[in-house]
Amino acid sequence: MPNPMIQEDKEEDMCSFCLRSRRLLIALHFDESAQDVIEYALLVSLLALGAVIGINGVSSSVNTAFTHVHSKLHSHIGKHLGWSK
Repeated sequence: MPNPMIQEDKEEDMCSFCLRSRRLLIALHFDESAQDVIEYALLVSLLALGAVIGINGVSSSVNTAFTHVHSKLHSHIGKHLGWSK
């Protein structure tokens, strides 16, 4: 047979837990001190995403430019040193 005292303790603990949880949620709802940090984190992540997208778009142009410079240098130096292409 279940002990009624233990049952009451469990109900009291549950009720106390519910009240503490409710107070915590209400306090978090009205606390705006972390709002600025979240806004800055979102801004930084948006800037990082833009940088990644921008770098991916520019990378092929940079690669083409370096390839062009390499071929011109190789051609110019090869002429003076007697290298064949």
